[in-house]
Amino acid sequence: ATIKDHPQLTRLDLACNSITELRSSMVSSLQRCTGMQWFSLYDNGMPASCAELLQRSIGRFTALTHLGLGHNKLGHKGARQIAEVFYNCNKLEAVDLDSILSKPDGTEELMDALRLSGRTLRELDFRKNVLSAKQDVQNLCSLLVSSKNLEALHLQCTDIRVNGVALLIEALRSCPKLKELDLRCNQSVTGPQVVQLLKLCTRLTSLDVQDNRVDSAGAKQIAFMLSRCPSLTNLNLKHNRIGKSGYTKLISALDGKYQFIDLQLEKKEIESSSEEGSGDENSEVEQSDEDSDEDYEESRVWHPRARSTTRTPTRSTRQSPRK
Repeated sequence: ATIKDHPQLTRLDLACNSITELRSSMVSSLQRCTGMQWFSLYDNGMPASCAELLQRSIGRFTALTHLGLGHNKLGHKGARQIAEVFYNCNKLEAVDLDSILSKPDGTEELMDALRLSGRTLRELDFRKNVLSAKQDVQNLCSLLVSSKNLEALHLQCTDIRVNGVALLIEALRSCPKLKELDLRCNQSVTGPQVVQLLKLCTRLTSLDVQDNRVDSAGAKQIAFMLSRCPSLTNLNLKHNRIGKSGYTKLISALDGKYQFIDLQLEKKEIESSSEEGSGDENSEVEQSDEDSDEDYEESRVWHPRARSTTRTPTRSTRQSPRK
């Protein structure tokens, strides 16, 4: 059986199939599947030369809600053509654009077109695309402001700078339903910015700031906020220099929480990091702490009154094993 034999298809998973070119026969077959709702070409290494044919195919999927194009080599030229898809497919709920841009270019067209799905968009994966330029962050923020129902945002390894994080936080005021935020490996998010995120995004269940700029003073601020975050169940602080006193404050804060929390830390960062604070702590956080002599957990700390399990970020636009 082939795709052309099943024009009634509503779900098609072509992830990880090394599809590096699209033939006209495949395009015409896909165009017949006008009721397609879930479509994934994740991780095929598809080059920019395929973007036009891809746009002609997906552009017919007016009922599309889930689209996975991550890990393809579309580049900024391909991204601009793919943006045309979003003008026709304006009911999208989940979009995976992981690693499609190799340079900081092409975000304006993508974000402008995605704004048409702003009312329905629930999950956006834009990790490993370069957002180092202020304009690129502003393009993303323009989308976020119109995405009132957004629940998951993945921005791992986007090279977003401290000023960009500040713009992002301001835009997230417009996303009251946000539950999952991934800012791993950007080396820019500070402790005070984590506190701002926790204050603004009151429904957050998972916040990942691994490999950023949270220091001991920032960790103490975060510890103070934990009691005010009833929804938070997962906080990843690995590869941050929180120090022993920051660690102690975080553990003490968990004693007052009545729900489960998965606090991910690294022993080597706790033991080797400097205890010098940034000097911009919240006044409600104590300025000095003697380091505890107790043993420190190597990776994770579980609240003793666990009541549920951590909800991991969904991979709703990728192949089944990756969900």
